[in-house]
Amino acid sequence: MKKSIHSTAELARHLGLSRWSVSRAINGQNGVSAATTEQVRAAMEQFGFMPSAHGRGLRGHRTGAIGVCFRALDTPVTIEKIAHVQRLVSARGYRPLFELTELDQQRGGDVINHFISMRVEGVLFVDTPPSARSAEWQKRLRRHDIPAAHLEPLGPVPCNAVHLDRTAAMADVTRHLLALGHEYFGLLGIDEKSPLGQPRVAGVRAALTAAGRDPRECFVNLDFPHPRPAGLRYGHELAERLLALPRRPTALLAVNDEVAAGLMWGLQKAGHAVPRDFSIFGFDNFVLSEQTTPALCTVDHQVETVAAAAAEILFQLVERGPAARLPVVRIAPRIVLRESIGAPR
Repeated sequence: MKKSIHSTAELARHLGLSRWSVSRAINGQNGVSAATTEQVRAAMEQFGFMPSAHGRGLRGHRTGAIGVCFRALDTPVTIEKIAHVQRLVSARGYRPLFELTELDQQRGGDVINHFISMRVEGVLFVDTPPSARSAEWQKRLRRHDIPAAHLEPLGPVPCNAVHLDRTAAMADVTRHLLALGHEYFGLLGIDEKSPLGQPRVAGVRAALTAAGRDPRECFVNLDFPHPRPAGLRYGHELAERLLALPRRPTALLAVNDEVAAGLMWGLQKAGHAVPRDFSIFGFDNFVLSEQTTPALCTVDHQVETVAAAAAEILFQLVERGPAARLPVVRIAPRIVLRESIGAPR
């Protein structure tokens, strides 16, 4: 039966070396010969032994762990963010620990306690509210000298954060549609009271005002509470609400590509053509946007760029320490033009 080794002490006894020598060989420190280091590494390979990162953290060594705390897995963009963060963190030699808060205060506190107990070297908050709800989490991390960065927090933060510039994105879209001749705009599924909805509406208002239009007369916001994710079915329901309006907007800006696709489906089912009767813009540039008929105009979320910028901020904080304050980064949007928009009839 093959012998098992579960600790540095057992490895030292097996090799007839001191724990001090084995520890320094494992950590690549001076004070042991090249022959001893090779002997220790060969034994580790033979027995499949890996030193405990948690134990190393307790002894003051680096654990190489990064905590990633995200709100929910409720959209394709969130899943894409997590995939990019995994790749970026791993490429820098760290190991991510993923946790889900679900916007629950108690759950979030438990997640932070877990990160602290694992001696993570930094925490990346993804889509997490920067309000009083998470302020206590960050205070707790600072007490343990653990830095934190934000990847698209649900609201403003003073430093160490990255946002997609949603205001600029919606202003660009609105200007483009104004140039085509559209006068009346519909916002579909965009909650004006939400931290992510406010900058979008602000972008539409700013573009209309700059063009000499009164925003109060130039757009309508169609949204209603819904317990399910903002997806295809919700877009279909919004199409029904849109068609019931006495005055219908001709330019439609949806909260995401799934709602835009459901909206398009609902309008086409009712006998309307896109873009002949309605021009539609999505958001995120999800793969679905290329599969609709006609293909959907959208705003590319720049997920890889946003994730890379946030990860770089965290890496800098790990090197500089938790007291560092790095400026907030805003990533410019990219408008993707396809066939779902045209001049109003």
